[in-house]
Amino acid sequence: MPKSSVVGTIFEHSGMITYVDSSRRTGIHQHDPFSWAVAGNHFVEVPELTADSVLFDMTLKQWLNQLSHEQLEKFVDTLFDVLLATNAKTLDELSDNWLKKTGAAVKALSRIDNQTKEAVMVVLRLFFKSARKSVPYVL
Repeated sequence: MPKSSVVGTIFEHSGMITYVDSSRRTGIHQHDPFSWAVAGNHFVEVPELTADSVLFDMTLKQWLNQLSHEQLEKFVDTLFDVLLATNAKTLDELSDNWLKKTGAAVKALSRIDNQTKEAVMVVLRLFFKSARKSVPYVL
């Protein structure tokens, strides 16, 4: 697993996990094994995940444990509606012409009814509350 993994930490793992030095790339690109550090004929291992990765993992798991199925469903549906409004099919497309994509996302957000906006804000506040609780454990 790349040392700065975010998505990979979400899944439950059985057995031992090896963390690799993936510092040559960031974001989703860190999962490209051709960008991982190599020494001889093996990947360069690191002892643990980065502090940022651990913080995000703790925050996300704590946050998800607080949400009802309905809250999570409404949040994810709204998030995907906003992302679909950008017409991006990949993360790279989302970052290409980001100003135009941001405008499309903001326009989509402005069309959301007040009840959904409030529900999404409750979920976001819980996320940031979880992050504040997790920080002391990582630092």
